[in-house]
Amino acid sequence: MIDYAEDVSEQIAWLIKSAENNYVQAQALLASHYASGEFVPQDDEKAVEWLTRAAENGDNDSQARLAFRFYSGAGVTQDYEKAVEWYTKAAENNHAGAQSCLANCYYMGTGIEQDYQKAVEWYLKAAENNRVSAQACLGVCYYEGNGVPQDYAQAIEWWKKAVENGHKPSQMQLGDCYANGEGVEKDMEEAQKWYDMAK
Repeated sequence: MIDYAEDVSEQIAWLIKSAENNYVQAQALLASHYASGEFVPQDDEKAVEWLTRAAENGDNDSQARLAFRFYSGAGVTQDYEKAVEWYTKAAENNHAGAQSCLANCYYMGTGIEQDYQKAVEWYLKAAENNRVSAQACLGVCYYEGNGVPQDYAQAIEWWKKAVENGHKPSQMQLGDCYANGEGVEKDMEEAQKWYDMAK
């Protein structure tokens, strides 16, 4: 008979040894196990410790996950400035989720001085990496004229890209544009089509 508990314990021991030897994927995986309590007792402190080591070793997913922990206060003291620091590192390493979150920080002025133009720059990078929420946010930036000149046609273009990727709130935005004739000719029938799709 196979003793699965012993087998898992042995695998975790090897994982810890690999992580201690600076193998980044092992550090990130160990952080996930400690965060979830899968195969090891759940331990936020150890999760953050291993996540930090993986992040410091350049793993962009770990950088983004660590940023989120600082942003939300999950297992650490909430610290928006540290969140921005780690989101920036992950974003510069082309992590689309971090690019979008960093853009949100710039847009809202959370952990960093509010800067709509920087927000647009990061939304654009994330949108080009197919981050749907960033595509929708770019639509809002163009619609409101935040960080870019107000341009309803550009707003519609970004909302349509977001819709193509399944973003329902953008369907409502498009409906509003057609209902109000913003960036398109006023067309209540077309507006209703978008509203119905959003249901």
